[in-house]
Amino acid sequence: MTSIPQPLVIKEAIGDMIKLSDVPMDGATAQILPYRLDEFEGVPFYVQVVLDGVPLTARFEGVTPYSQTIEINVPRAELLNHVGPKGVEFSYRLNIGGNQVVAPNTKYEITH
Repeated sequence: MTSIPQPLVIKEAIGDMIKLSDVPMDGATAQILPYRLDEFEGVPFYVQVVLDGVPLTARFEGVTPYSQTIEINVPRAELLNHVGPKGVEFSYRLNIGGNQVVAPNTKYEITH
């Protein structure tokens, strides 16, 4: 299969901007469309959000087949570390049965 996974989307973002005033106290929601998770049966997988190349601690774990949108919390503290016009590149890693796929980056600017 030559397709690539879709980039993640931050639910609270408007366009390419995340305003912390629009983010709940527990953090923002990274929404990830399942990539090839419905092609296998009984294979464990996990998905982990990555900010500027650094994976977050929290991850979503499951077993195939899986076809729902995956949501992972991105803590406000992590967002605060990236406030400014430079922006931050969000991505995610999907590990399925020991094979890793890295999604394309999505860049967001974070403001107060």
